[in-house]
Amino acid sequence: MLHISSSFIFSGIKNISKMNQIRNILKKNYFTNNPTQLFVLTRNISLNVIHQTQKSYPSPEDEARKEIKTALDIETSLFENSSKSFQQATAPRQLLKNVPRRTRNPFPREKKNKESMIPSLPVSTPPKFNAKTYKPTIIQDKTLGLSFTKLKLNDPILTNLLTTVRSSKRRTKNRQIIMEGRRLILEAISSGLKLQTIIFSQKEQLELISDSIGPLRNSIEIYKVPQHDLKIWSTLTTPPGLLAIFERPSDGKLNCPPDNEILPITVICDNIREPNNLGSIIRTCAAVPCEQVIVLKGCCDPWETKALRGGCGAQFRIQIKDDIEWNTILNHLPDEFKTFAAESSLDKVKNYKFSNPKKELIKPYFEVDGVSPHYVIIIGGETHGISETAYDFVDCAGDNGSFLHIPLAGGVESLNTSCALSLILFEIRRQTMNAEATDKTNEIDKIIE
Repeated sequence: MLHISSSFIFSGIKNISKMNQIRNILKKNYFTNNPTQLFVLTRNISLNVIHQTQKSYPSPEDEARKEIKTALDIETSLFENSSKSFQQATAPRQLLKNVPRRTRNPFPREKKNKESMIPSLPVSTPPKFNAKTYKPTIIQDKTLGLSFTKLKLNDPILTNLLTTVRSSKRRTKNRQIIMEGRRLILEAISSGLKLQTIIFSQKEQLELISDSIGPLRNSIEIYKVPQHDLKIWSTLTTPPGLLAIFERPSDGKLNCPPDNEILPITVICDNIREPNNLGSIIRTCAAVPCEQVIVLKGCCDPWETKALRGGCGAQFRIQIKDDIEWNTILNHLPDEFKTFAAESSLDKVKNYKFSNPKKELIKPYFEVDGVSPHYVIIIGGETHGISETAYDFVDCAGDNGSFLHIPLAGGVESLNTSCALSLILFEIRRQTMNAEATDKTNEIDKIIE
């Protein structure tokens, strides 16, 4: 059956007489035996004609010529195709089966992924590390008289070693401390700390400490690593290229240099969380010099890398007792002492309920009441100050306990912990030295008389 679109065939017809003429032609040639299809086609033609008549065209003469030409073309097409029978194609593949290959599209459109557009390069996979077969290179340096192990980049031996030391829990469990730089390492060796490992990147760095570690060559491990690895593991902006791991010193086993001017002062660090501040406090105590520093439990580690850098090696010049609890503090103090607690908040002191109220509970920092057999100075963190337990300790001291206050100008709430402690310690030193000078003068006067 021939399927013809009426809207296409009669798109240009607007005259009813022309439509009747075409109807007669179709009736004679194609639709003679099928009146139903003729009726349907006639109805569609009528509707199309009505629709086309509603449109406006620029020129009636041009439209008439187009209608006549279209009608004649339709008539010719109908007469030529009336004797042919058309069959619908069953599948597109049957139509392309006999088509020559050269007539197909030589540039088919393909879906390209972004990954396929990138040229593939040969990838060299590094060999897997085998701990059983790996043997690092050992070098014997005759000029320095030392032997060291040369490690490769990102060597697992270095990774395992420094991962353990950089972890605070593992470092505390293994009782280890790590130091960077030639100065700290030499001071730690001279103070009697037990050296375990030396890590360096350049031979010149090892040469600077070769005289000090020469007697220890049989009991230590020395590794030479790339500078890139030390930059990764170092906590400094500019790594010195030299690391050392020591055994953590026990209380009272440091070889501190003798000093005849050591003052009978114990500084108790309470609730200090910043390693730099703790290092500065230890440095101030070593400069006075004080007898000892007690670091209570809850403070940061005085042997941490930042604390060592803030103390500039002062940890090796004064006795430090760390991780001490308040209930055992009297075991580390003499029998007689005066207690002074540094406190910047006067309201906090006034609101505390003391069991034995005193008239002069708060004193200026320069009134430490002359000479005492031993001084105990409690210093707290800059933000929260000393703890409630420290207040109880001052309260239990009775007449020998008080709070020291440093007057400040308006707008300034507090001083840095290390600065406040420096004012108090050097004021005690000044009064102690003046009292000793006065005693000597009195003795000389008695002898003269």
